[in-house]
Amino acid sequence: LAVCSYGALYTLLPGLDLDAKQSYRLDRSIAIARTKALATESGIDTSGWGEVVRQNNNARIGFLLYEYPDTPGKNLVASSRLLVRLNNPRTGQRFSADFLPSGRVVGYQYQPHKGDNALKDLSDSNEEADDPSGKNVAPDQSANGDVKQIAETAAKKLAGDEWPLFTPLSDDDARKTTGRYAWTATPPGLKMTIQTSVKNGKVQVMALDAVVTPEIAKQYDQSWGRRNRLIGNIANFVIWPAFFLIIIFYFTGIIRRNIPHRVTLQFLAAVFILLLTANYAGTFSEDLRFGTFIGSSKTYYWLELILPWVLVVLLVMVVSFMVYLCWAAGLAFSIREPHRKTISFELLFKGKIWTRQVLRSIFIGFAAGGAIAAAPYLVTGSRLFSNSTVIFNDLGSLVASRYPAYASLATIQLEGILIVFGFLAPLISWFLRRPMLENLLIFLVAFFAMLAERYAIGSMSPMILTSLLETLILFTIYINADLL
Repeated sequence: LAVCSYGALYTLLPGLDLDAKQSYRLDRSIAIARTKALATESGIDTSGWGEVVRQNNNARIGFLLYEYPDTPGKNLVASSRLLVRLNNPRTGQRFSADFLPSGRVVGYQYQPHKGDNALKDLSDSNEEADDPSGKNVAPDQSANGDVKQIAETAAKKLAGDEWPLFTPLSDDDARKTTGRYAWTATPPGLKMTIQTSVKNGKVQVMALDAVVTPEIAKQYDQSWGRRNRLIGNIANFVIWPAFFLIIIFYFTGIIRRNIPHRVTLQFLAAVFILLLTANYAGTFSEDLRFGTFIGSSKTYYWLELILPWVLVVLLVMVVSFMVYLCWAAGLAFSIREPHRKTISFELLFKGKIWTRQVLRSIFIGFAAGGAIAAAPYLVTGSRLFSNSTVIFNDLGSLVASRYPAYASLATIQLEGILIVFGFLAPLISWFLRRPMLENLLIFLVAFFAMLAERYAIGSMSPMILTSLLETLILFTIYINADLL
């Protein structure tokens, strides 16, 4: 089962995942190297600069490309983008670049001293960056050259074969709305704008902005968006009432002294370390850094570096405490049960890693992980549903991560799984004491909670079938192994 599941995932993901179809040719190191190369071409020395990498999703663009795969201009847009920002810790200088998954550059920006976010909409600011020394002027561009021609040449290079789609905004309109040169294209379903800023004979800012038309946005909201909201609300009816029950029974367990605090606190520490290191391996902290600007001095740079990590630590503490509450409240019901589903965890925290029960649980978990990950791809690949694809929103984030394999641990819905199998399952067993009815109710609760994953997108049918398969796998593991 494990070999077949991981083999199916490896085979089906490139052709069925909406993001993977975009032919990823970038990872974090390649994107950083290419950004540094762009900066060097512009005459900017980025030696010793720090780097931040961020991935942005645009579900509406993804919907457009899925529903209308032959739309003109499709090579200039994607459902995700990779943004790289280089920071000079001494002066506050920044150089940013924006890439499509294919590796195509769709924007770059040099900021000598200003504190705008990388690749922001150029219409948000009418200030031009200053470079009084002129030392960053590219040697092949004259500071007194034809500014408009320089801007148009750069725009043509960015657009490539799609350049015939674009028409220039009039000079008056450009100065009135953005203060810069701009070209726009309106193929069916899209509105694209290329905006440029030239200073001292050099392009300092180039940005391609793309949004779907109101008609496409309405189609998205009436199909994918509406179904996602509906299914998310169904799952919330399981998760949030359960969390209030967790708080009640946690304090009840403390009063009755049914919670083994040593084991639960060890669990809290383990979860905190796991999530914190997984977030370091991933991009969450860097997403926060992209939105943080305090000032241009070296002191402010270090504040910008530290402040997001303070927020990450606080958020990880909150999530870890929520997971801890699920675990502790569930133990309050099952601690006196000889065949409780937490024994492997308890043995693990006692250092008895090499016991048969712990090793068996770990092996089953790794073996079944491939089946859970492959479920949406198997449903879509079965061709049972004509309008179905797979969206794994964390794929682009993993590509941008420092250590993708370890960062994937942060994508697991740990709190949802523990709410169902760590708390609700023992609660149901404690109240009912009827195995068949217990198992049926646990399965139904797990199914509604798994609907929140909604990886298989299309009609309701593939989403429901995917959730059924994932629930069946998790339920089988819970019944035949345990929570670990």
